[in-house]
Amino acid sequence: IVGCPTKVKPDGNEQTAHLCPRCNNASVFSAKSRTWFELFFIPLIPMNTKHIWMCGICRWVAPMGPGYVI
Repeated sequence: IVGCPTKVKPDGNEQTAHLCPRCNNASVFSAKSRTWFELFFIPLIPMNTKHIWMCGICRWVAPMGPGYVI
């Protein structure tokens, strides 16, 4: 009835693909990860938002920030 799932959506800001350090495919893209408070499977309140790097093949995830370079 109540939950806090995390949903990931591509940002669309990054046009070039980066190499994934886990699977070595050029499929890493920038995305936004957002955790929602849900009631009866309806997202009501965004609780946490992060910008991440994500591989579309192996689902590798890394935080996007000044100290992390892909």
